[in-house]
Amino acid sequence: MVTTAIAAELIQSDIAVVGQLAREEILVPASTRPRMFRRADVDAFAAEFVAAAELRRAMRLQPKGKLPHIPGLPECVFEFAGQRNRFYRRSECAHLLDR
Repeated sequence: MVTTAIAAELIQSDIAVVGQLAREEILVPASTRPRMFRRADVDAFAAEFVAAAELRRAMRLQPKGKLPHIPGLPECVFEFAGQRNRFYRRSECAHLLDR
């Protein structure tokens, strides 16, 4: 089991985004007080999805702000109002992560 903070590190996001993923039942906590996640569930999420922050690092872009127009960047899968972070399917972004 991992805490919300550890889950955020593992998916390369922040605590608020992990909370939103839990509210939307995309990443379901194993317990709610304190909110804990199964490590296998977090690892499975990280294997399937990539955060915009990870794409920025892989492409050596500025760490904050909206991603610029990038040829070959697919549509994001998750985007939450009030949150800067977006998630993409890792399989659709592999060519961008390998740069």
